[in-house]
Amino acid sequence: MCWRAFYWKYKGQQQSYFSATSIPGYFTFATVNAGKARIFGIDADIAFRPTDADTFNLQVEYINTKYQKFTITNYTSLGPPVTGCDIGPLSPDGATRPIDCAGFPLVRTPKWSGTASYSHRFDLSSGFAIEPGASVQFASSSWLSVEYLGTERQDAYAMLDASLAFYAPGNQLSLTVFARNLTNEAVITQANRHLFIHPAPANPNGGADGLIVGSIRAPRTYGARLRYNF
Repeated sequence: MCWRAFYWKYKGQQQSYFSATSIPGYFTFATVNAGKARIFGIDADIAFRPTDADTFNLQVEYINTKYQKFTITNYTSLGPPVTGCDIGPLSPDGATRPIDCAGFPLVRTPKWSGTASYSHRFDLSSGFAIEPGASVQFASSSWLSVEYLGTERQDAYAMLDASLAFYAPGNQLSLTVFARNLTNEAVITQANRHLFIHPAPANPNGGADGLIVGSIRAPRTYGARLRYNF
């Protein structure tokens, strides 16, 4: 077993988002430096073998994060900003508003996350061996974008994997069949609001936050691996 506690002061973390610019009609994938954040937590890695045939592993992390200073410039050319952060006053020329996201946690940083696994090896009298195993990946909820909209938040989840390995005598040749994400969880890894589709009621076809686009992890998958040790 090993564990580690940590406390960080993080300055200048880079975050990216799709944004209008000061030039009318021009847009960009902007990268900004978050002013300041604090991070603390603890992680543990535990391996346990009660017998020569049984293996338990657990990796778990608790991390608490908060932006202490994080301001984004919003250009008003596309209408009022859509965000869960505090919206500041218009600039004198009416072109921008400051968006203050201080107090929110870091993006894509769940408070709890980890992996737990177990496997058992059956040694057969013929010299062959069979080893079934299972693992679960888990995480608490997290924000996926610096807009901090409710529709850009990944809920807590757990993903179950399983495998079955066959070993020839001497372990030189092995065949493993596996299944990943057995529960077919839809886990979002990234999300952003589409700039050109306004939310309701301005756009009757838009949701409360407009159109959210993103990407997800792979669905339930199956496969096999053949391995030969020279």
